[in-house]
Amino acid sequence: MEILFNSDKFYVGDVEKPHAFIGYRQEGNIWYWEHTQVDPSLQGQGVAGQLAKRFVEEAEKSKVKIVAHCPYGIGYFKRKPQYQHLLKDH
Repeated sequence: MEILFNSDKFYVGDVEKPHAFIGYRQEGNIWYWEHTQVDPSLQGQGVAGQLAKRFVEEAEKSKVKIVAHCPYGIGYFKRKPQYQHLLKDH
């Protein structure tokens, strides 16, 4: 699955109508993870997890910190302690 990204989302499919995406905003060296959405036809296939992994890997490469606001993002960091160092104020 090809995961693309731009200045406000990591996504699968068309940028205007993605099949799945993580919406975020950047302020300085912080990425605010605001929303995770997966089309019902893709749910249960690990798509959100793949998006999340790409998101945190790009954050690490970009040397930014993350503030997770959406329930999926918060849960992702609880399930993946290896990425805790990317959380702001961790």
